[in-house]
Amino acid sequence: MNLVTLQNKNPLVSVILPVYNAEDFLAESIRSILNQTFNDFELIIIDDGSKDQSLQIIKYFANKDRRIRYISRENKGLVFSLNEAILQSGGKFIARMDADDISLSKRFKLQVELLETADADICGGHYLAIDEVGKKINSVLVPISEESFLINLALTVPFAHGSVMIRRSFLEENELKYGVGPYQSAEDYALWKDFHSNNGRFCNCLLYTSPSPRDKRQSR
Repeated sequence: MNLVTLQNKNPLVSVILPVYNAEDFLAESIRSILNQTFNDFELIIIDDGSKDQSLQIIKYFANKDRRIRYISRENKGLVFSLNEAILQSGGKFIARMDADDISLSKRFKLQVELLETADADICGGHYLAIDEVGKKINSVLVPISEESFLINLALTVPFAHGSVMIRRSFLEENELKYGVGPYQSAEDYALWKDFHSNNGRFCNCLLYTSPSPRDKRQSR
């Protein structure tokens, strides 16, 4: 295991980024986090036993920015990595990020503001679907009203997983984590269902927060 210490131990936002064989897109993904207009955050990266150059890319950025912490170990899967990263984090809010996605520069600013003003527990946003070279192929609007969240949740996910920001206290008070319940192969949908079952308050930014998701290449 390799763990790099963090300079700011009490950031407002903890970004959790699981990585598995993501060398093609990882550098761009990390840069999009480091270039946020909102900078009170830590970036926790879990290298889940990558066989490519992902760890070298992570080390390169960690040596340049003390907001980054990383753990490198054998492969244990996405759900384990997500829960591990949350346990390592210290922020009031937890932001998800995928290693093959990009966050637009105002994402954290918009989400923190909306979570605070709406007193919500989870926040996503509209997003752009991009291909392997970053070309826009579609734009996706997500639910914004309470009624539309309920309708959407009955059929599919109301958020792009890599775009959400979550209130930590809600997870802790309700003892929620990834990988619990009947939806083992859909860890995000299972967690959103648990949010709803525990009266979690949903919100989504009206503006685009990320180009996401790209063509996924992180299967275990």
